[in-house]
Amino acid sequence: MVRTLFTSLLLFGLLASGPVAAGEAGPQQHVPASPARDLAQIRSSKHALNARVADGQEITLKIIPRAKEQLLGALQRGEGDLAAPGELLDPGVVRGVEASAPVLDQVPLQLVGRKGERGYNRAEQLSGRTIALTTASAAGPAIEAINRQLALRKRAPIKVEWVDPTLAVEDVLEMVQAGIYPLTVVERPIAQRWARVMPRLRVDSKLQLAPPQAMRWYLRKDAPMLRTAVDRFLATYRAPDNQDAAREAPAVPTG
Repeated sequence: MVRTLFTSLLLFGLLASGPVAAGEAGPQQHVPASPARDLAQIRSSKHALNARVADGQEITLKIIPRAKEQLLGALQRGEGDLAAPGELLDPGVVRGVEASAPVLDQVPLQLVGRKGERGYNRAEQLSGRTIALTTASAAGPAIEAINRQLALRKRAPIKVEWVDPTLAVEDVLEMVQAGIYPLTVVERPIAQRWARVMPRLRVDSKLQLAPPQAMRWYLRKDAPMLRTAVDRFLATYRAPDNQDAAREAPAVPTG
């Protein structure tokens, strides 16, 4: 008889293609729909974990979407076993949990604007400019650090516009492309991925806003065996070459 072991994953902005186990009953916080950028990796991790469990056991995954700023709190409350943000987290908010090995290492934050508008290659050039950020963006602390340096030089600070919390990163990028917001900051892999399908976006790759960090998954401190299994999986996982094929493919007219 197969014994099923449930591993719950708390995911930020994940839209699964297929049935998804919901959270608790009752009114739910709106979580913006986002492409399943981590779904292939998560499915691969399930297969890797199942290859290592004892005979007669099977691990299944229950996917629970949560807003980014709620991920670690939900993890600590036991609402899930693994949190997969898909973005950088501010190190200052990562407390009381264990971080996995890097999912992606040395990930820089990237300024994104609109083609045809002014580009930037030095942080001080952003003095007095407005940058739109999503809730809990890792760029917030980076901009605060830049503003402290600007203050020492008696320069105007960078203004941050925190967008509606129902907006996902790709929503803000689309608004930058449309000229609604002048600038935003996202992780380089996300900027590069969406610039391929939003051709009017400009990625200022020469501008360094903060030292690169590692994207990680997060687990509770009382799950050392799960952390070991996750780290072992991440050490060998390689994203498929065509992971963005569906997103980049042109739409096919129907009807």
